Amino acid sequence: MSNSIVFKNPKSREEFLEVFENICGIAEKAFQLFEEGAKTQDIKEKEDIKRHLSYLIGITKTIRGLRGDSVLFQNDDIRPFFVEKDGAQYDQDSLYKAEAYFCDKLNSALEILKQADQKTYESFLEMWRC
Repeated sequence: MSNSIVFKNPKSREEFLEVFENICGIAEKAFQLFEEGAKTQDIKEKEDIKRHLSYLIGITKTIRGLRGDSVLFQNDDIRPFFVEKDGAQYDQDSLYKAEAYFCDKLNSALEILKQADQKTYESFLEMWRC
């Protein structure tokens, strides 16, 4: 028996925004835990830092991919991206701002690795740039 997760393509802008917001929420929590751990020295070993950063890079790349490469943006019927939810308006710029926010957080997290291990930092930076 396999435990696989199947993702479906969002059927509407609203459904896509819900998925995007959920992933951003997961990313926010992950960065918060990393930052708290780094401050309190719970994350002090290089292996701990590398393990956490691998996850943070992966989730940030997911956000980067979703913000502009979603199948929704390949469908002219629902372009440009715009959703109104709970009185707030979300458009393509909102997605790019969320991506920039998490990229900045990742760059700050990478600085922690840079202080601990320059060579590994360069390796992770290359992984992030790919």
